[in-house]
Amino acid sequence: MDNQNKTLEFVKQKTGTVDQMEMLKKEISKQEDAVKKATKKYESAVSDDSNYSKDLDKVNNKINDNITEQSKIKSEIENVQKNIAELQGKLNAL
Repeated sequence: MDNQNKTLEFVKQKTGTVDQMEMLKKEISKQEDAVKKATKKYESAVSDDSNYSKDLDKVNNKINDNITEQSKIKSEIENVQKNIAELQGKLNAL
């Protein structure tokens, strides 16, 4: 009888160990899924960052182009105003 109790106790311990192993395997699987999801989110955020940086560069280039264009147009306006002043001076001299 003592032998049977020892054997029964041994089987119970092994069954408990198997159950614990299964629970741990399930938990590991859950954690691996969580890592996969987090990795996808991270990669998406990195990709977004790259895209936003490119968009920002494009906008900064457009701003610089616009500033150059404004300066060019302002110079043209000043030249036309200068020509108008010269023509008015000639007109007044007549």
